[in-house]
Amino acid sequence: MKVPLSWLKDFVDISDISPEDLAEKLTNIGFEIEEIQYLGQNIENVFTGKITKIKKHPNADKLVVCDLDMGKQTLTIVTGADNIKEGDIVPVATDGAILPCGKKIKSSALRGVTSQGMLCSGEELCIDDSVIEGAEVDGILILPHETELGQDIKTVMGLDDYVFDVSVTPNRPDCNSIYGIAREVGAVLGKKVNSPSLKYEINNTINNDIKVNVSNFDLCPRYMASRIKNAQIMPSPKWMRDRLRKVGIRAINNFADITNYVLIEIGQPMHAFDYRNIEGKTINVRMAKTSEKITALDEKSYSLKPDHLVIADGKKPIAIAGIMGGEYSSIALDTNDVIFESAIFARGNVRTTSRNLGLSSESSVRFTKGVDYWSCETGMKRALALVWELGCGKIVGGIIDIKQKEEKEKVIDVSINKINSLLGIEIPSQKIAEILNRLEIKTKIKGDTLSCVIPLFRTDLENHADIAEEIIRYYGYDKVGFTLPDTSSSIKIGVNKFYKAVEQTMQTLVGLGLYEILTYSFINKNWLIKLNFDKDDYRLNTIDLLNPLSEEYGSMRTTLIPNLLSVAAYNLNHKNNEFRLFELSRVYLPKKLPLKDLPQESNYLGAVICNEKDDFLTVKAIVENVLRDFGLNASYESSKEPFLHPGISADVKINGQKIGFLGAAHPSVLKNYDIDKTLYILELDYDKIWQHKKSITFKPLSKFQAIERDLAFLVKEEVPAQELIDHIQRSGGENLESVELFDVYKGAQIQKGYKSMAFSLVFRSHDTTLKDEDISKNIDKIIRGLKYKYNAELRS
Repeated sequence: MKVPLSWLKDFVDISDISPEDLAEKLTNIGFEIEEIQYLGQNIENVFTGKITKIKKHPNADKLVVCDLDMGKQTLTIVTGADNIKEGDIVPVATDGAILPCGKKIKSSALRGVTSQGMLCSGEELCIDDSVIEGAEVDGILILPHETELGQDIKTVMGLDDYVFDVSVTPNRPDCNSIYGIAREVGAVLGKKVNSPSLKYEINNTINNDIKVNVSNFDLCPRYMASRIKNAQIMPSPKWMRDRLRKVGIRAINNFADITNYVLIEIGQPMHAFDYRNIEGKTINVRMAKTSEKITALDEKSYSLKPDHLVIADGKKPIAIAGIMGGEYSSIALDTNDVIFESAIFARGNVRTTSRNLGLSSESSVRFTKGVDYWSCETGMKRALALVWELGCGKIVGGIIDIKQKEEKEKVIDVSINKINSLLGIEIPSQKIAEILNRLEIKTKIKGDTLSCVIPLFRTDLENHADIAEEIIRYYGYDKVGFTLPDTSSSIKIGVNKFYKAVEQTMQTLVGLGLYEILTYSFINKNWLIKLNFDKDDYRLNTIDLLNPLSEEYGSMRTTLIPNLLSVAAYNLNHKNNEFRLFELSRVYLPKKLPLKDLPQESNYLGAVICNEKDDFLTVKAIVENVLRDFGLNASYESSKEPFLHPGISADVKINGQKIGFLGAAHPSVLKNYDIDKTLYILELDYDKIWQHKKSITFKPLSKFQAIERDLAFLVKEEVPAQELIDHIQRSGGENLESVELFDVYKGAQIQKGYKSMAFSLVFRSHDTTLKDEDISKNIDKIIRGLKYKYNAELRS
């Protein structure tokens, strides 16, 4: 929210406090000042002067010498400008001046004549016609003839001003306005806040014959309209144009500018219609009809849907409610009759319509943040007061006010003891009442009870916690004492064991060269379709959001894989061709759709790797390192996940239960994501890993020598290595320390359809040195078992 301090001064006296101190006070009460901008920055020692005499330069045909009256002194300036004459008032950069274009001015001799400064153009002052008329002329800027001499040019141009960029929290829509911030400033400084002028006169000799119908009060609780006859469409006065410019709004004409002025000053979005273009002299607030279209003020045509709220006349839509008006009914130079609109539209409907149409405006942003009954009425009256003040039309027939109900100020009764208990400090009751009354919350004390009358513009106040927050904002967070937790009870203070495990896993992954990423819990459902899922796959049953951030984030994720691949694609598109990334976050699995119960929220670990040096075994090693922290060993089976390469992938199992998968991404999936590199991905159900965790125990290393045996078997190609390893481990006896596959061979010496797999077996006892006869029975058992189950032949 942009707040020029010169505008703020209309409502509260801030002359005795510096901008920096005011910013600090606003920050202390919850309004962070993101930037303090001084508009006159880098303009120094530039003043107004009147050219009293122009004479030719004695030594240069293209130069002239000007005498200038600076109010309290006279200067001589040499210039080559040809658009000046005697009597013109111009900006003069005096000796030592600094210009925003980077120039530094010093008195110097030009062809033998001393020039005590420089006459300035609009370009050299870095301004255009929106700041002052004539600034874009090719030559010296000629100021209005009534301009005071010797005045700082920053004051003349309205640049001697500060603008605060205030961060307003979502629960305070009433502060999205100059007047809303003024109320807070008045409260924090303990000063009176002046109300905006709402004075105007109505011409009752002319009827306001416009009719208004509202079909859905849930989407439009209040609609106000007023008519201005004999409207004079012209440029706004300079003071209004200057104020709009300072908050980033371009001046258009007086009526359009009045609606924008009210938007910024009161926080109420408004719209102005050309009365003659309203068919049937009727305004209907209704839902759009199927296939209806409207050409908006941005000159684009939009197709409307039945869930879009529109403002229509007797035949057609003339505005998209709360977003943008139609081109057909807009104000033109020959407009004579104007209809002002001030309304409350449901923020949810404005938000969804805006996103559906891909159309946003300053008004739609305000409506999605919230508009209240007070600003709706005050905004209309303020607009009419500005029309009356500027004398640009006659207000006829009063205000039409259609509303669902008469909104009344609510009363909240709270216990003072409860407030103090919640805050953890004792604040005197009279101090509490003083703070609340300064905030226009009319408060009376009745024993231990505060009776608070909540103003209509404070829609965020609902209960004692909200009242407590208002009190402590102004009493001072710094007055809340520091106390240690009470450890006398049985409550254990410390980090949850699960999150300690999460931290350990993250440290392990970082140690393996992976970088953590954090992505939205929302995904585009099309991302799942790109993963080649079968139509019955449970991961396609996503929870769809009613009001998504955008269509790209319309569903809750059921797997981390789409997020990982999207991040990978982003990195590759930005020429980062080598990376190891991981994310440990939640996925959301509905028990049933449509959603009736809370979904199952599961913690998943996912990773994506792109590196020419990495392969399937790299990803497998990452999984094994993670599981080792939990004292777990996994088994692997060929995976049937549709997004994994069928020959370079595996499911990860613990005690026969699948906990995840790993492998190379399927080429077709990579193509769907516009990726031309080989990627390895993994995903583990972290909650299941936690459920299977074992206590890690330690035992002394055996001091006895090991016996190593290498066994090579001929088996069919489709036999997985993991199944052979599992069988060897089961048959190897208690002294079998490890089994490793060290060679797989297919070649001329091997029968077609078969492969040779060689394993290294290590036997070791903790009690004695083993001999060949101690392990021979186990070796024979392994060979017989593999022969029986897999028809495996021992190779010599």
